[in-house]
Amino acid sequence: MSLDSPEDPPLDASEDSSEGSSDDSLEDSPRDVSGRSSEDAPAGDAPAGDAPAGYAPARPFAFQPAPEDGGQEFPVVGIGASAGGVGALRRFFRNLPGETGMAFVVVLHLSPDHESNLAEILRRDTDMPVQEATDECALEPGHIYVIPPQREMWMEGSALRLSARSPNHRPNTIDALFDSLAEEHRGRAVGIVLSGTGTDGTLGLRAIKARGGIAMVQEPA
Repeated sequence: MSLDSPEDPPLDASEDSSEGSSDDSLEDSPRDVSGRSSEDAPAGDAPAGDAPAGYAPARPFAFQPAPEDGGQEFPVVGIGASAGGVGALRRFFRNLPGETGMAFVVVLHLSPDHESNLAEILRRDTDMPVQEATDECALEPGHIYVIPPQREMWMEGSALRLSARSPNHRPNTIDALFDSLAEEHRGRAVGIVLSGTGTDGTLGLRAIKARGGIAMVQEPA
């Protein structure tokens, strides 16, 4: 899928060109870091649309109340991807049920020199409200929040916090979100890393797993 085609508005991916992920390489199933592929998930209805081969039907996670979750009443799902992972993001949201009871926070590696239209793109594939995150934005279930360009984003309680990125240093933006997600939401945290992010997100997934959350990665092509 070309991001510059009439179907999709251009989304700058120049910063991500060295990460070696194209949309054609994303026809793979997510895999839990414990080694359990979505192909091992319980059988259900056939996936809708153009879901990747082996993609298990979307279904609400069976979270159990946990006192260490700090009173959080709904799961928070952090998703990290490169610009080449936009196609996988679209398929992910396209195949989710209308009612998930979860909040979704998306971190995408983008060029700092261009505006992002990721929120506009994702609105085509879901009925959930999609918005660009702002500082101190309180999360709501059934909403999708995407990181703005030139920002680092993390969780503080049930709100998103943003800070400017240094022009001389590219921080691990996915790890920053996942680490705070694990600390704030523990057993109600979910981390998903799509291919093409390099090592960013690896440490954050470990933190989520260590605190009782769910961590998944997309199986490489």
